[in-house]
Amino acid sequence: MFPKKIHLLLILLAVHINIFAQTIDSLYIKLDLGLQAIQDERYVDAFGNLKYYIDHAPTEEKETTDYTHAAVNYRKAIGEINKKRKVCYKEAVKAKERGQQNQLDSLCEDYLRLCVQNDSKKTFEYTFALTQHAMKRHRKGDTNECLLCLNKVLEIRHSSHLIDSIHMGETLNLIASIEGQRGNYNKAIHLCTRALNLYENRYGKKGLYYGKTLVNAANYYTLRNEPGDINRAIELNELAVKILSKKEPSYMQALNKLSVLYSSSNEPSKARKYTTKVSQTKNGNKNDLNYASYLSNEAINMANGEFIVLIDHDDIITANALFEMVEVLN
Repeated sequence: MFPKKIHLLLILLAVHINIFAQTIDSLYIKLDLGLQAIQDERYVDAFGNLKYYIDHAPTEEKETTDYTHAAVNYRKAIGEINKKRKVCYKEAVKAKERGQQNQLDSLCEDYLRLCVQNDSKKTFEYTFALTQHAMKRHRKGDTNECLLCLNKVLEIRHSSHLIDSIHMGETLNLIASIEGQRGNYNKAIHLCTRALNLYENRYGKKGLYYGKTLVNAANYYTLRNEPGDINRAIELNELAVKILSKKEPSYMQALNKLSVLYSSSNEPSKARKYTTKVSQTKNGNKNDLNYASYLSNEAINMANGEFIVLIDHDDIITANALFEMVEVLN
């Protein structure tokens, strides 16, 4: 019989040998799976399995032909993944330009799955795809997941030396829009202010992005409606009108907002001034919401009653509608 100490050491040695054997077995399983995935052109699966084998192979294993074969195919997997990712991004950009939302969502999900290396998650292309994923989650009602993704995009665009930090402005505006929809107007205003500072430091107080952000910020001030907010909203919209091209939808938005804001501030002459500008804007599309807003604002300015009712052409008015409204008012 062995002494107790030697017996214990032998047990530990046997356990160690067993664990080592299991590790070697799992390594060869990963190697086989990786090589099979290469043959099947499933390069993401191949990358994961071969990476595990290469990262966990003991020193003596690295001298074998199996290891060399794995390393060659690992590099092949990376090359094929990179090629697929480039094609995927180009197609996603085209889908966005064409307004093909379902195809865009699918391509961006594919792109994210192809980002298997850390460096690929520090690029503008990655943040583009992650932004599209975030907005897809938002459309499905998962606002928390959307904000998590957008804040991740913001973090990457802020810290990565591969991305121009100016792209942060786009993300700040997106997060602001979602916070505004949730009624978090202070957050939305703060985010827009950060975006405005970013654009101003780069381009000065001018340009499309600066002007659009002014209109966004003005909207959040209007919705918050604390003392001084309406005046601030007017100030921002007026600055936007001076900066933006008349061809931009945001220009029309600013004109319409000014008409409403001046009407609510009991300044009908100024309100009419901006509704007139909308009607004189040659690029105004009579089928879009901005033109519909212009018509509504013009109708309100023409009205001289105490109450206003806005009714669409397809609304149904019941026989007792007027009675019900009067009863509520009284």
